[in-house]
This record gives sequence, structure tokens and C-alpha cells, in this order.
Amino acid sequence: MVGADTALLRDLEARAARRLDQATLGAVMIPAFGHNGEHAPALLLDVPLVLRLVRGFLKEGSGGSKAARVARLVDAYLAASAALEAGLRPAEFEELARAVPAHARPAADALYRAVDTYLKEPPYLVFQK
Repeated sequence: MVGADTALLRDLEARAARRLDQATLGAVMIPAFGHNGEHAPALLLDVPLVLRLVRGFLKEGSGGSKAARVARLVDAYLAASAALEAGLRPAEFEELARAVPAHARPAADALYRAVDTYLKEPPYLVFQK
């Protein structure tokens, strides 16, 4: 939301974070607008926003089945962004994967698939002939 008040954006993010367990993958595949750092390649998806939403959700103390739903959502997001996102660096991938506590992932199969997708053809490496 270009030009929106910072306080309004924070409030909107906090509201979205509280309901993250109800979100679908399509709802969090948010396009990135603007530049993502001076030397970072431009990202297609707003990974930092999704990370803030996950942290905001977990800060509220939601646990149990709600946290497990968010863990599944994050794992699906990681798999989708790994397949799409050429600018996603390993540290960003890892930071988002680690944002969800281990107890929220009863099984890590989806996370392993996301890591496998990310490592098959590392999007962050550009090969030139």
C-alpha cells in the first residue's frame, strides 16, 4: 500500500497476523512492491511481510491446532516461493522456516519438500557462460 500511513499499515498487519491460521496459500502470496534492499535482487513475493505476519501470529500466543495450521501454511508458502522466487536468498528461506516453532510442526514432511525444491535448482545462483 504505497503512501499509506505507517500506523495504519502496522494495525492492518496486526489484524491479519491474528487471523493467519484462517489464511489460504493464495492469500499470503502477496506481490512485493518496491525495492527489497540496496544490493538484494528484487523479490516477486513480499517474503518479509509474510515473516512479520507469522511472528505477529506467534506473538499472540496462539498454539495447538491454530499454530499447526500456520506451520502448514508457512511450509506451503516456502515450497511455492522456492519454486517461483529467483531472489529468495538462503538466509531468508531459513528465517521464515525457523519462524515456526518445532512443536507446531508434528511432521516436517512439507518443510523437507520445500527445502528439496529450493535446493534442486538454487534460484539465488545465476550462472553465466
